[in-house]
Amino acid sequence: MPDANFVYDVKDVAVQPYSPSRRRSVEHFWRITLVLLADYRSTWTIQTFFGFVMPLGMIYLFKYIDSGLTQERAVFILGGNLVTSIAYGPVMLLMNRIGWSRQIRSFDYWANLPVSPLTWVLAMSAVSLLLALPGLIAVYVMGCLLLGLSMAGGLALLPLIPLATLSLTGVGAFLGAYAKNYQVANVLANAVVGFVSFLSPIMIPMEHMPAPMQWIARLVPTTYAADGFRSVLAGNFGPGLAYDILILVLLMVVSLVAVHQKLNWRAA
Repeated sequence: MPDANFVYDVKDVAVQPYSPSRRRSVEHFWRITLVLLADYRSTWTIQTFFGFVMPLGMIYLFKYIDSGLTQERAVFILGGNLVTSIAYGPVMLLMNRIGWSRQIRSFDYWANLPVSPLTWVLAMSAVSLLLALPGLIAVYVMGCLLLGLSMAGGLALLPLIPLATLSLTGVGAFLGAYAKNYQVANVLANAVVGFVSFLSPIMIPMEHMPAPMQWIARLVPTTYAADGFRSVLAGNFGPGLAYDILILVLLMVVSLVAVHQKLNWRAA
């Protein structure tokens, strides 16, 4: 028989079993990340390989072309190739995954769950970052050894890596949302990587690029990610680095909001 002194609070009973919205979002993110990670348990070595083979090849190429590199030029090359590693790893992986998911209609599965497309993109970005880390570390270590740079300040790069990855994958996810199948996504991904590698100030200084390309370069996150990496590698932790971080944060927010508006589970 109920205790007469017991106060039955309907609000407590109705609300307590359900987590707050923010907690549910974190839980969904974590579970989706584990599911996506399981998909790559047998192919993660291939994803990691593509994350460092191209940047490392470019470092070898520049080392061969100009054996008398100055420290400033060496920092420029290594910072640009760190961004290239992210483009060849997380960005291509995310865009191809969106195209493949559209092609095999796996988004129909996610559409039946209380999961937003943005949470899926963030989880996929986290998986991409984990798969890209071995390649980034390899590019950094081998680049420092080949270019004669000190590895003493390498830990200072760690806070920049997730920010650069999220800003780039946000743009990649937005473009991938236009892909109707894997083939289209692959074409878009290769176009993005080609632009990053050769048409933005990754390998070529901004002042040596044509004026139209300079205007475009100021609108893409690769410019500020590479500049931020170079500032850290050179030990410049001043206003320039703060400006790069601020722009990366703004571009990340804008791109993720655009992804939230554009990516639709039910899109054909």
